Amino acid sequence: MNNEVDITSDGINVYVSLRVVSNKIANAFLILVNCLVLVILTLVLSKINIKEEPKLILPIIIVPCLFFYFVGRYCLWNLYGIENIIINKNSLSSSFDYGWYKTNLKTQKVGELGVGFEVQRVEGETKKGDLIIVDYANEARLPLRIYTTSVLISEDKAEVILEGISKIFISDLDEEYDFVPFSEN
Repeated sequence: MNNEVDITSDGINVYVSLRVVSNKIANAFLILVNCLVLVILTLVLSKINIKEEPKLILPIIIVPCLFFYFVGRYCLWNLYGIENIIINKNSLSSSFDYGWYKTNLKTQKVGELGVGFEVQRVEGETKKGDLIIVDYANEARLPLRIYTTSVLISEDKAEVILEGISKIFISDLDEEYDFVPFSEN
């Protein structure tokens, strides 16, 4: 499973887009199971006479909603899932794109940012894992994990993301200590 990673920067923000690439056979099986559950759910709900059983109106509405929220969303994630992250000096924003369904952009304020990589799996010589973003802004200066990616990425891609984040903060250091980023010689 080689998930796709797209990293861009505009000098102020680092934009990371992580796309799920899952097994085609597993996707076909997941779609088949979802269709079977939907057919069974439809048959059961169609056999219920609402006039005779008015108390069942609420379950008739809630059960399909719960089905979509848990099972359907998982299927959409494996087919179209994209995790979007925007990192800058002051905040971290993230959202999930399920193809037909997109979550709102969630933004968290950060003080002092730290980025790490947690290995989840080793495939050959490639280490794959989660990108972990921590904040050190509390009084004790202990790391507080504020975000962990849900899509596995290779260690090489994590290093590219770390370099992009470092460039944002290095330019801030240049301004703070009056470093000249170029030489006139």
